[in-house]
Amino acid sequence: MSSRIYNWAFVAAGGMARVMARDLSFASNARVHSVFSRTQASMQEFSKEFGGCRMFSSIDELLADSQVDIVYISSPNHLHYPQAKLALEAGKPVLCEKPFTLNAGQLAELIEIARSQKTFLMEAMWIRWLPIVVKLRQVLADGVIGELHLLKASFHARLSSAPEGRIYNLAMGGGSLLDLGIYPISFASMIFGQQPEEIASHAKIGPTGIDEHFGAIFHYPGGMALVSAGVDVSAIDDISIHGSAGSIRVEHPWKLRQLIIEPREGRSETITLPLKGKGYSYQAEEVMACLDEELLESPRMQLEESLQIMRTLDSLRSQWGLTFPGE
Repeated sequence: MSSRIYNWAFVAAGGMARVMARDLSFASNARVHSVFSRTQASMQEFSKEFGGCRMFSSIDELLADSQVDIVYISSPNHLHYPQAKLALEAGKPVLCEKPFTLNAGQLAELIEIARSQKTFLMEAMWIRWLPIVVKLRQVLADGVIGELHLLKASFHARLSSAPEGRIYNLAMGGGSLLDLGIYPISFASMIFGQQPEEIASHAKIGPTGIDEHFGAIFHYPGGMALVSAGVDVSAIDDISIHGSAGSIRVEHPWKLRQLIIEPREGRSETITLPLKGKGYSYQAEEVMACLDEELLESPRMQLEESLQIMRTLDSLRSQWGLTFPGE
């Protein structure tokens, strides 16, 4: 653990920002330093909760503060690209919530800026750092269930369809794919170590133009993934991995605390690992560890993989004829 204290600046002050800020208390070298929000009341509430942290009336003022070490972006989806671009151009390391951007072209530009500026950039795909997921990757690497054949992963929730909200707003990058579907798709990328060779999919496009739910089959050499997500329906979600020598089930999907390993031969094993807080401090620790080592990206969540995942999302939207305003 580094002895350096890193000052975190928050771009947006909503629910996700507050969860992340609370979890920073589990990282001894992190401090909630400042916040910018488009909503004054939300920003004031955030500052009050987190020790009277500094408030900025514009993102430009926040980025001009020399004491800001890391910028965490959790604003609505359509703002990730322009805000991350401003931060990178200001030379500030960035941890940006998923979806990184609305499309692969935007992300490719951010990566180019980050590399030209020699500035750190990482996608906040928090599940990658959870202890049970780290253990899962080790179990798979050890070949406990043999060759991978099938992943089933789904994520559904009945989210607010209020017209003033972002989920059903196409202009804000709403829809099931970018908000929930990105999790099982990123999980598939992690499990198979590559993007699918072929994709077959279908989505329900609702009256506001967003994908309300979708299902897809990803084909890989020797295996496949069945992924689905929806913002208009509650469902019993599933994460299970099946191989030539057994299976692994993730209990309570997307809470990600317990694995049940069921080998074809031998006894099943249950592994339970606790979380610190809600589990968001682990990705923060990864960012700070990388900065300690003067790395420009995480070797465990590489920018090229994030870009390839975004291209997979683009391919799905292309199959559905779904575009965002301005594309």
